[in-house]
This record gives sequence, structure tokens and C-alpha cells, in this order.
Amino acid sequence: DWSIWSASLNYSGIVLQEYGTTLLSLQEGNPGLRCDTLTFVVPPDADLTNASIFINSIAAPPQGDDYCSVYMPKIQQSLAERGIGIVLDCVDINGALTMQILSIPPDMTQQQAEEIVYSDEFYTIAGPWSFAFNLSQ
Repeated sequence: DWSIWSASLNYSGIVLQEYGTTLLSLQEGNPGLRCDTLTFVVPPDADLTNASIFINSIAAPPQGDDYCSVYMPKIQQSLAERGIGIVLDCVDINGALTMQILSIPPDMTQQQAEEIVYSDEFYTIAGPWSFAFNLSQ
């Protein structure tokens, strides 16, 4: 399920990056369609006559066995294309398929490998998408 991963409100030279989201509705029967409300806290005297909301990225974070069924092949292919010698596989742990790092290059730590493999780059789409608006007081 895709959702907003990074957003900001820009007004009067101020950039607010802290926001909340509320799911209003999933569009049943239409996978990937949803409606969310973004909430930014602004002072009552904020000048919003020339403002923009930027959606910097959207994401579909892995759920359940998504790492094995959806993401592992994509991650492994990307690693191979970059010449990064990390090898992945899915193993059965207590009846659930779990993606694991089987081997890493000798000059790489396990932590470095995990940072690459579990990076959000594999399940995000970068924007930005901007939406300008004018709220006069």
C-alpha cells in the first residue's frame, strides 16, 4: 500500500518537514488508491498566501513476506548491477519465509550490508511533486 514517505510545507521562506498523516479511505477494488490527509502545525499568524506542499517521496514499505516474494529479487538484481557482492536468500524460519544475507564482501561489515539491503531506496519512489496554494487571511 503506497503512502507519503516524505513531505514538507513551504511558506514565507519557512520549510516545515514535521507532519502527520491520517488515512481517510482505501479505495476498495482499486489497489494502490488511497486518500490521506496531511497535517502541518503552523502558527495562527502564518502567511500562507504563497505556499506549497511538496511530496518528496512515496513508499510501499514491505509487509509480511513481501521481502521474499517482491523485494528480494529486485534488491539482488540491483546489487549485482552495482557490482556489490552481497548474496541474499529466503529461508524458512518457524514457517515464515524471511530474507537473509547469506554472504558479504570481505571488506564489508554486516551492518554496512544491512544498511544497503534494507535501505528504503528499494520501496520508495522519489518526487518531488509540488502543490501550490494560496490561503488569504
